Amino acid sequence: GCAFLYEALKTLQEHGSHRPGRFLYGVDLDEDARRYLAPLFEAGANEDHFLTRDFLRVTPTCMPGAPFGVICGNPPYIRPRLLGSRAVRVACRAIEKAGFRISRRSSYWAYFLLHCLNFLRDGGCLAMILPHAFLYSDYSRQLHRYLLGLFGSITIVSVDELVFEEAQEKPLLLLAKGFRLRNE
Repeated sequence: GCAFLYEALKTLQEHGSHRPGRFLYGVDLDEDARRYLAPLFEAGANEDHFLTRDFLRVTPTCMPGAPFGVICGNPPYIRPRLLGSRAVRVACRAIEKAGFRISRRSSYWAYFLLHCLNFLRDGGCLAMILPHAFLYSDYSRQLHRYLLGLFGSITIVSVDELVFEEAQEKPLLLLAKGFRLRNE
């Protein structure tokens, strides 16, 4: 529960930040995630920094603090055939509003990754835990080209073991720095 937020809080505290919770924001579909937020509030976070909604339905204009200098996440690894058609339509709309197009065969994590870019400010950093499918799936090739055109540097760290109990695929870390806003 809220492990990324706790680690961000700890890092900000270690660097001497006063009331570091005020710099933290989050979105989670699970109502139960809110029960983990007390330490963040004690450290200065605001209640409205944390939305309990489908991230793909959130826009930068309704997310306090956006755009952000750093975004980290662990999107759901769900195959499109396991999603309802309504969820796929929401995912497509989320990225198409910003000018993105991706194959409807893409896994759900790809939509989350692309949607995160709408919330990132110029020069920002992105850290995501993704499945190894990012390296080899057909739809990932277009993602690779797109991301390489948007970031100054990208590092991929492969993890050679299953880390998450319910995951059927080994994860990798995508670390991208130097986001450049699209000039379209």
